[in-house]
Amino acid sequence: MSVTPNPYVQSLEAYEITPQEPWQIHDDCELHKLDWNEGAYVPGFARRVARRRLIKDEYFNWYPDCAAIALTKALAAWLGVSAFDVLTFPGSDVALETLCRTYLSPGDRVLIPTPTYENFFAFAAACGAQLELTALPKPYVFDATALIERYRASRTKIIYLVSPNNPCGYAIGRAEVSAICEAFPGSLVILDQAYVEFAPRLSCVELITRYENLAVTRTFSKAFSLAGMRLGYVIAGRAILRNIAKIRNGKNVGMLAQELGLEMLANRTQLEDWIAVVVDSREWLSRQMSRLQVQFYPSFANFILFEVPDPKYFMAEFKRRGVYVRDKSRAAPGCLRVSVSTRRSAEHFCTALAALMSE
Repeated sequence: MSVTPNPYVQSLEAYEITPQEPWQIHDDCELHKLDWNEGAYVPGFARRVARRRLIKDEYFNWYPDCAAIALTKALAAWLGVSAFDVLTFPGSDVALETLCRTYLSPGDRVLIPTPTYENFFAFAAACGAQLELTALPKPYVFDATALIERYRASRTKIIYLVSPNNPCGYAIGRAEVSAICEAFPGSLVILDQAYVEFAPRLSCVELITRYENLAVTRTFSKAFSLAGMRLGYVIAGRAILRNIAKIRNGKNVGMLAQELGLEMLANRTQLEDWIAVVVDSREWLSRQMSRLQVQFYPSFANFILFEVPDPKYFMAEFKRRGVYVRDKSRAAPGCLRVSVSTRRSAEHFCTALAALMSE
């Protein structure tokens, strides 16, 4: 007789990831990995820091600084908040999961506008929460007023928002976030801003001093190109951080990740130049999709959601051409998502897309 998991985990469907073939492909093959929205720019200073640190024994055999003191102070200075309002995690996914584990009990309602980042569904459902998925119709425009009017009277424990949204690319403005926090004072509003560096005017960090029910999550995986280092953080009021700190495992944020995070913040000007390249490539690709008469959805992030006649066929044909994109057709019917990084990758993808559309 096998040991069974808790009933909430047992009923879950695993979060669907893309094939991991790129890890098995030889270096001499041309490959354009455009399926996970990773940053593609690894600056020389990051490589130099990694080489210097990894010759030290303590980076292998000591536990890391569990409080990530230097990185936390640097993040606070960059964001213009107190260091007591920032808490680091091994990726924003773990931050999201920890928020769910801290605040959700079986039967609690979680309100989630969809399509959105589906890995969060598993974090909430594993706690026994009831997911209230409210689907946005195409063309995927967020409407805070409609959401408030529809759910104001409901008892909601957590509201999960993503801005810029993954996979749709839409933005949620500060005024809308404020309105939601005010309309649901008894709910924890989680604002996932993994892609906000590509649209910095959307930053809502300053709102944490006005709303005790707001937690903002961010990551170093996208604009900072440190997906492999697993580094993220939460910005929130001290009451929220005190609670999630009770179950946070600070040993999981490695010292190399902390050091690289510090270097990235210290070299922000160079990174901003890279972000400008990504935004320029995104706008170029948007124009090409318009020229090809491909239906796409304007994006504030480093990816574009677009429609194709047959997603499975297009996925297979893209892969045959060395291009990996993400199938989002289950959440957004008929849609694939392509990450935007270098102009070269965008051009390679566009050539493949044009050939497939002409067939």
